[in-house]
Amino acid sequence: MAGQSDPSSDATADTSAPLPRVAFLGLGAMGRPMAANLLEAGHPLTVWNRTASRAEPLTARGATLAASPQAAAADADVVITMLTDVAAVESVAFGNVGLLAGLRAGVAYVDMSTVTPALSLRLAEAAHGRGARFLEAPVLGTIGPAADGTLTILAGGDAETLEALRPILSVMGSTIIHAGPSGQGAWLKLLANALMGVTMQAFFELLAVGQRAGFDRATLAQTFGALPMSSPVMQRKTPPILAGDFAPQFTLDLFNKDLRQLLEAAGALGVDSPMVALAHGLFSQARIRDRGGLDYSVAALAAEERAGITRQG
Repeated sequence: MAGQSDPSSDATADTSAPLPRVAFLGLGAMGRPMAANLLEAGHPLTVWNRTASRAEPLTARGATLAASPQAAAADADVVITMLTDVAAVESVAFGNVGLLAGLRAGVAYVDMSTVTPALSLRLAEAAHGRGARFLEAPVLGTIGPAADGTLTILAGGDAETLEALRPILSVMGSTIIHAGPSGQGAWLKLLANALMGVTMQAFFELLAVGQRAGFDRATLAQTFGALPMSSPVMQRKTPPILAGDFAPQFTLDLFNKDLRQLLEAAGALGVDSPMVALAHGLFSQARIRDRGGLDYSVAALAAEERAGITRQG
């Protein structure tokens, strides 16, 4: 009848609504597969990376390469950064042609880098000052989960912003945890990585001690893997450690950086964390002979060397 709307046509219109335009900045080992998943999901994608050639697999599939972080953010509905460290995020966000200069009111800025809680709070304040929304969303997981879209995302920010961004985050991660307000996502990521660092250093050390006691690595790994406190990451890392395969999934340099950031953040609270400090020191020592770009499990090799064990072959 004239003058009445057709509910089915409204539903069709909602379904065909364009997906948010996403700008993704930082196309490293984690960022590029995460951006690829957004492109695969149908989001109009603009990308930027300091080394522009890393964008080629994405631009070949339809992504647009921006000349600067500011230009990348200028036409986006959602801006995502996935960068190496505090210095990189500060440069990309606050630089002369930084993304904040291109951030429009109403746009959402999502930082998925692993940085300090203090920087996350600065980013939130700067984004809010431009009338934009902000969410920190560091991730748990390495290259495989990044490619599969099964990362765990630790979101810090207000619940309303998280819910608005959940469809986009769900393209990249299968589990989303709301850690609390801004700063808490960064805290939770650092706490999680510090716990993993302490646990894995103990594992590496006892593998070495056990070898000096006369056991082969395979027997030790099988025994440790059967313990109630064994973890999926320990079990996943064991075969490459036994094979001497330290191809990077999560580099020693990045792991060491995360432990340092936890120590700095805890220190700002006046809290001592001696076990994390010890793990950080051991990971730092393991970086000798240009091993920082290898997987952090190369610290198992460093533990063997401290125990006087030389691998054959």
